[in-house]
Amino acid sequence: MLRTGLVAFVIFGLIFLLLPFLIVIAWFRRKPDILYTGARLASRLGLKLAGVHLQVRGLHQVDRRKTYLFVANHQSYFDTLALLATIPQDPRFIVKQELYKVPILNIGMKLGRFVFIDRKDRGDSVRGMNQAVAQLQQGESFLVFAEGTRTRSGKMGTFKKGPFVIALQSGVPIVPITISGSYDVMPPTRFLIKPGTVTLTFYPPVETRGLASNDRDALREKIQNIVASSLVEAAEGIRT
Repeated sequence: MLRTGLVAFVIFGLIFLLLPFLIVIAWFRRKPDILYTGARLASRLGLKLAGVHLQVRGLHQVDRRKTYLFVANHQSYFDTLALLATIPQDPRFIVKQELYKVPILNIGMKLGRFVFIDRKDRGDSVRGMNQAVAQLQQGESFLVFAEGTRTRSGKMGTFKKGPFVIALQSGVPIVPITISGSYDVMPPTRFLIKPGTVTLTFYPPVETRGLASNDRDALREKIQNIVASSLVEAAEGIRT
């Protein structure tokens, strides 16, 4: 309980005390990079305080100079911290509209060029996806959790179609990422943090140029199988 309280205090403290200063700097510079630097440092601090050790595989396959759509499974709140602490870029996010109601954080997200969507409004969702496509084509990478929400059982759910529509329309490569271990650290059904190891496995980029819209389901299945492969290996005790 003490560890959980400390991590929550530090993370929220950084958001509401440090973020306003970073927002001012980002606004004057007209660049969001300082916001991502702050988020990266906060993520690493949060992981350290939580007693979470990161094990990263395959990161050498990610070229920081290229634009990607990073696609991962989703096990817990610690997924975002682990990925922000690891990905050598400043990936944008597609987030639910409700987060726009959070003071200060909403300004930081807007300056960070996050895309807000109302999942209940199909028209708004389409507009948000089109905005993400435009930003990808402008050279801004995105990170999406393809299941749409955190697993409640520990098992990976079916990937949504949206991320693959975005990938095909933008023509950028997809980098599949498997997250394992974070469910044990803090599953959605438990507030307390349990120290442990979170493993991130990055796979070679999958090209989407030349594919048509009717390739969407095949692409989704391909990426889902890639991401699931390391989860199966982990379950069987196979180490790569």
